[in-house]
Amino acid sequence: MKRRAALLIWAIAWGGSTGALLTTWAHATDTDATNSSEPWSATLGGGVWVHPRFPGSDATYAEPLPYLDVRYGNVFLRTGDGVGAYLIHSHGGWAALSVAPELRQRLESDDERLRGLGDVRRTARAEFQVGYAAGCFTAKADVATDIAHRGQGTIGNVTLATHYPVIGRLQIESGVAVQWANHRFNETFFGVTPVQSQASGMAEYSPGSALDELRLFVGASFALDRHWLAVGRIAAVHLTPKATDSPISERRNDGEFQLFAAYRF
Repeated sequence: MKRRAALLIWAIAWGGSTGALLTTWAHATDTDATNSSEPWSATLGGGVWVHPRFPGSDATYAEPLPYLDVRYGNVFLRTGDGVGAYLIHSHGGWAALSVAPELRQRLESDDERLRGLGDVRRTARAEFQVGYAAGCFTAKADVATDIAHRGQGTIGNVTLATHYPVIGRLQIESGVAVQWANHRFNETFFGVTPVQSQASGMAEYSPGSALDELRLFVGASFALDRHWLAVGRIAAVHLTPKATDSPISERRNDGEFQLFAAYRF
């Protein structure tokens, strides 16, 4: 018990600084964890996330990322979802509240073109999510808002995924996701104000709120043994015209890649 408590404290310290988008698989493989006779479960590891340096960028960036899936009763710490608690978690359905880090950012130092636009720093989001898993299908919707007041506004996501075993200990996941962003988020990442236009030389642009991102993904998890797990995902990301019409955007289509190794206790 003391060992698991120590693991939870360590994971919170690590998970509070970062996150990822690889969360559907964790729900799909444990749709009713709160009814288990064992209140604890913990899977900890790490890996790499390769993604555009900022939304719309044609440059890529690789950074280390933890893989976290720690649960105690209704409380969880999960990569992408952050620290939170289930309000409902039964018969394949769930509703939860959480606080999670938001890793997207844009710095003037990322590209000479960005001089005069100012920096957009990483922030923290409060998130409400609902979902349902039935058989090999999972549906999830969430709304998350910037609680550190760093201009990243409110975003909403809907994800539909399917997951199924292939051979032995290999499981495949695939799906589609769409993101809506409010005026504040889109103005921060894609808008150019009159002041920014004068400082950077870019034309003024105001995208407003809109669906700004479509995503197709495929992932796999492989149990090396009863403890060790390898997890990966690749995603194709398409930005809608509201985002790509911005003079800041350099690319309409891009991709992301995540690869993790984790240990189940």
